[in-house]
Amino acid sequence: MALGVAAGSGLAQDAASTSAPVTLSGQTLFYIDVGAGGYTSAMRSQAVSSRIGRFARGATPLEALEVRDNALTETSDIMAGRVVLVSFSDADARALNVRRQVLAQRTRRIIATAVEAFRAERHPRQIALDGLYTLLALLALVLGIGLINRVMGASAQWLHSWEGSRIGSLRLFGSEILPPDRVVDVLCEELRLARLGLLVLLLGGFVSLVSPEPFVLQTGLNDFYVSYELNAYTDKPKLMARIYSELHQNIQDHCFAAGIEILSPHYRAVRDGNTLAVPAEYYPPGYQVPGFRLASSAPSESTPGASHGASSGDRSGDSTPENNIPGETSSDNNGSSTLPPASPTFTDPPTRPNL
Repeated sequence: MALGVAAGSGLAQDAASTSAPVTLSGQTLFYIDVGAGGYTSAMRSQAVSSRIGRFARGATPLEALEVRDNALTETSDIMAGRVVLVSFSDADARALNVRRQVLAQRTRRIIATAVEAFRAERHPRQIALDGLYTLLALLALVLGIGLINRVMGASAQWLHSWEGSRIGSLRLFGSEILPPDRVVDVLCEELRLARLGLLVLLLGGFVSLVSPEPFVLQTGLNDFYVSYELNAYTDKPKLMARIYSELHQNIQDHCFAAGIEILSPHYRAVRDGNTLAVPAEYYPPGYQVPGFRLASSAPSESTPGASHGASSGDRSGDSTPENNIPGETSSDNNGSSTLPPASPTFTDPPTRPNL
């Protein structure tokens, strides 16, 4: 997941609010959502990306990357030695519902991980290993193609040498359908098709070795959910933490887009289940939240002791102790329950916890 950063103070709220990514070597590290001062979000992200790039290509050690609180500007600055890479204000932290120091430390870890991987990939030893790996893979491919051609060529020669001796004509009901030379031609044609198939498999294995495709396994049918396992490969193991974060965020976004509720963490409180529990931007067109309809009726004279409770248009049936609304009914000595004459007062349902 790319970290979203809503940067800027109250004096900069008129700046452009388009999200702009902060990148390193084409990889998105986090986003800047709002401008600051006279800078738009795109200008800020470009400046931060440039400073991080210079830090990654320089000789400043990763140990020099630290967070410092600036009492004068009331910001938390991520420093690389004496260079400020990015600053966060209280407005940034409020936008993400975290403390400013926590936001800065989180971003520092993202930058440190990305820079470490950037330097490792460009280290002479890693470049030499990558070159050796590519050379070995190409050598295996060439040897495999040569072996297939050699075996298939030798097989074709054997077939021609067996013509008329081990390979005779093809007969049906005593009549010759194919002479020996035509039988050999058919067999050689099948060898050529087998050679083509083996070459395709060999090339496919080479490509999958370089960049294997991700795949999904359905691992279980549990009591309340189906278990799936997503398997993918990466050539950047040092970015594993960030890759996992982006993967989880993409899974969550696509589930929301498909109308699938992710109840994480588990709900532990009674909530109004009428509203679809996904972000509003994923609601289907024309979606309206259904509601309860409550009605009250006077006690029936012909049915002493009858219970009169709240009835809902969609979900509740006959009034039972479970269906009564706490605080909205009263009981007499005969056990009958009635709604008060005044209109019921409703409170907002428990809200969904922030994810």
